Amino acid sequence: MLAVEPARRRKPPVGIPKPRLAPPTPAKADVREFVALASRLGLELYPWQVTASRYLTAQDASRHPLYREVAVVVARQNGKTRLLLPLVVSRLIAGQRIVHAAQHLRLPGEFHRELAETLLNEFPDLVPSKRGVSWRAGQEAIRLTTGGVYEITAATGGAPRGPSNDLVIIDELREMTDDRFLAGIKPTMIAKANAQIVYLSNAGTSESVVLNSLRARAGQDPRLAYLEWSAPPELEPDDVSGWIQANPAIGHKEGLLDNLEDEYRAATLGGSMANFETEHLCRWVAAMDERLVKPGDWTAQEFADSGTPTRAFMAVNMDPSGERASAVIAWADGEKIVLDVHDTVGSPIDVSLLGPDLVNLANANRVTLTTFDPYTDADLVRYMRKPKSINGREYASASEKFVRLVAERRFRVNDPAGILGKDLEWTTRKPAPYGSFMAVKASDEHTNTAAIAAVRAAWLASAPVPTAPARIY
Repeated sequence: MLAVEPARRRKPPVGIPKPRLAPPTPAKADVREFVALASRLGLELYPWQVTASRYLTAQDASRHPLYREVAVVVARQNGKTRLLLPLVVSRLIAGQRIVHAAQHLRLPGEFHRELAETLLNEFPDLVPSKRGVSWRAGQEAIRLTTGGVYEITAATGGAPRGPSNDLVIIDELREMTDDRFLAGIKPTMIAKANAQIVYLSNAGTSESVVLNSLRARAGQDPRLAYLEWSAPPELEPDDVSGWIQANPAIGHKEGLLDNLEDEYRAATLGGSMANFETEHLCRWVAAMDERLVKPGDWTAQEFADSGTPTRAFMAVNMDPSGERASAVIAWADGEKIVLDVHDTVGSPIDVSLLGPDLVNLANANRVTLTTFDPYTDADLVRYMRKPKSINGREYASASEKFVRLVAERRFRVNDPAGILGKDLEWTTRKPAPYGSFMAVKASDEHTNTAAIAAVRAAWLASAPVPTAPARIY
């Protein structure tokens, strides 16, 4: 039974119109005019779209756009594209030049058709009878008698050179894996006091270069309004309170909540929770096709108390930032490999205190050998007797072995806080010259010290127990 069911019986949930991440609400904006135009176009805006329009139309004291860049990040099927119609129509009537870009032209192409039909129905006098609307595939455009121009283009490679632009809309921003298009289009706006870029997206991955850069600037750049409707990272995927934060159209768009329930069930049963996280909870995950282990395979492990260690091994790992370190103790128990997870955070961590604590932890668990990464953990293991480094070819073999053990459901994990599972979400495969791959951190924004330590600890614990050589008489 989904966690959302009891909440629905009490009271149907309604999406939260205020983004979880956003600048302070602007004092001056043309919201009333925006909503009135939407109504004339036959659109009743959802509350979250009205909120977004306040940032899109916010003005400074000189009546220029308060925000030169506005990013709208919200889960799929909540009406991002619907928000564009009154925005683009108002700018075209004002005589502005607009470019609508995306990695694939399907979305701009569909929007072009809707925009053309709307203008022909509501403002026929502004559409020239000749060359007012161009329908040619890949060259769709609209020109009004006001001087307003709307064109679509593919956001691949460098941006096309041409006249200066007043409004640039970039759809599917998460798909942009480099900034070449943005670097090319921005110079076409440099001389425009009223120019604005609008970004539309749902959550990205570690490869979403432009979107990740915008998110990093959020709250620091006063000319950027970064608006994100997303589930808080601490909530479980089935928590309805996260659903209504990431999907503000719930309660306004018929069928949305029911469809989310179906998608959650399918993701749980099919092991595709990473896709559910990005598409419907608007939460960042690592590149889904590069993860070290499949989420469904990891959740199939046994999660229980570790029991008493026998012939235990310990692996430690510290993040290069110095603000987090993990220790994983591992040992064989029959066919199972037991993993006992320990974690420490600091700003930064005092190694002179943590080192002796790790020695005590190793002694209490009868650890026979401690392993580490010589590039990041040398300060930690100097307190230990004869630690063993695992790197290079051996680490690649350890990474491959860890993946096999996960697939075979060989682990019993003592990790009540789910630290290792979360770290594995941000652990990907890096090709290795001496093996197929190595486990590495997916993003500098997220630590994965428990995952790196678990790979090394499991490698030692899963090795065959050495036996004494047979005596030859």
